Amino acid sequence: MQTGDILCTSNTGEDEMSKKIIVISLAAIILVAFCSVVFISYTHANPEDSTDIKPDIQEPTVKLSETESINGDANNIKTPKTIKEKIVELFPDMDIESLKPRAEPDWFIKGKTYQIYENAITKKGKKYRIKVDSDSEEIIQFYPLYGMHQKKGELEISLEDAEIIARKLLRNITGDKADYYINNSVITSSYFQNTTADVRYTRIRNGIPYLTNGIKFCIDPPMNGDVLGYSKFWLDIENITFPSSEPDITLDEAKKIVETTVNEKYPPGTVKSFTFKSSQEGLDTINLCWNDDPVLLYYEKEMPIRLVWPFFFQVELNENPEEEPDNHRIHYLTVVDAHSGEILELYYEDISIDARKQFRENDID
Repeated sequence: MQTGDILCTSNTGEDEMSKKIIVISLAAIILVAFCSVVFISYTHANPEDSTDIKPDIQEPTVKLSETESINGDANNIKTPKTIKEKIVELFPDMDIESLKPRAEPDWFIKGKTYQIYENAITKKGKKYRIKVDSDSEEIIQFYPLYGMHQKKGELEISLEDAEIIARKLLRNITGDKADYYINNSVITSSYFQNTTADVRYTRIRNGIPYLTNGIKFCIDPPMNGDVLGYSKFWLDIENITFPSSEPDITLDEAKKIVETTVNEKYPPGTVKSFTFKSSQEGLDTINLCWNDDPVLLYYEKEMPIRLVWPFFFQVELNENPEEEPDNHRIHYLTVVDAHSGEILELYYEDISIDARKQFRENDID
């Protein structure tokens, strides 16, 4: 029995030695394989080494180039920046510890989310709300939580200067795409109550503006030209088709459709007269627009984007306007399809027409 025990012990030693050699060999093989995988992954992660990246035909691919802060100097950026780095680049005195995002889904579009940075605080104590597109990781909105408009003062910044400041910020945020936005927009600027300058990039196609697509800046002229607020709403409509730019329904016909709809609901003579005005801020005339409502574009994928007449209307209920109740001063919004004559939006008293309502109430994929 003892001899057998010794033989058994001897064989076990040889087996253990063989196992160690096998383990060491396997470890070496795994190490080499791991290093190869890491190298291959790193190579494909580098845009400069990849040949699979295809630029967008409609909107140029953003190239990594010089960027600069709102009030700072240019910096050469060689690697993609994190969202927090982008925010700090725009606000150099931002407390990075205050940048704590939360996810916020789009109200109506499934799967679309945003990152919201609330109470983003600068070292000077200013608080901002910052909104980031989760897909593109682009900053699409920021504004101070308190006091958008400053105290009135002498306008030290001209509207031309305000437009230069806005263009600089646009390039900071969007890089090489800035030229695309500029070339596809009508740029307007105006003072707001002698306190701030509003610069707007209204998106256009075939000379017709979009109803809501565009970029807006709020700049502080009385002080030093700081950008107080910024918002960008620019939908991806590459696969959307467009109808004729020539309407089948004239503006006068669109107005008549609205009058008839109101008069059918209320007794004849209830409304003595209608007054119509543009719903587009800063414009005195009612113009055709592309209805870029994201809900309709999302759920009506097979339909062309709608060409519409958007306007406000006011009513007078008797022949003495000075005795009119307050409701005659209310601006009621309406949007009429310029090809079909369908009312997409109309709100007046008990009348509430909204083409998006069916999509909000139903769970549609």
